[in-house]
Amino acid sequence: GLLTGTDVMTGLRTYFSAYSPLKVSNKGLPAAMWSAGSGKFGSKLKWAGVDEIVVEGRAAGPQYLVVREGANGPEAELQPATALAGLDTHEKIMHLAASYADAHFAVIGPAGEAYENCYMGAVALSTENQLKSRDDKCRFAGRGGMGSLMGYKNL
Repeated sequence: GLLTGTDVMTGLRTYFSAYSPLKVSNKGLPAAMWSAGSGKFGSKLKWAGVDEIVVEGRAAGPQYLVVREGANGPEAELQPATALAGLDTHEKIMHLAASYADAHFAVIGPAGEAYENCYMGAVALSTENQLKSRDDKCRFAGRGGMGSLMGYKNL
């Protein structure tokens, strides 16, 4: 939003929204839900010129999305994520941090990867402290099973 990346309260929150497998409408259909986590992931997207990311469909295998600021605006590309499969959230963040300098990350862990049996997977967001100290200090967007939805999409 407008205040993303600022010092205003909630300016460092990243929101994930989707039709959640954990909440249903009166008609029995999945209902819309959102979850938020702190860290600079959302700020980095905003500074790259991205206001939102809409993920449609499902990748054939594990992929991760790289978003960067390009000469003519934001650029996005999918990369194979087979090397990340099975790692916990901190291990994934550290693995990605070794390849992408001055970046922040939103990842899922084993619960999100096991979406068929676990609808409550969360999204872990990297923090400045985590990337500097290499300690397991990520933040989580834990409502609504957003990590499991990302796992279903192989993202």
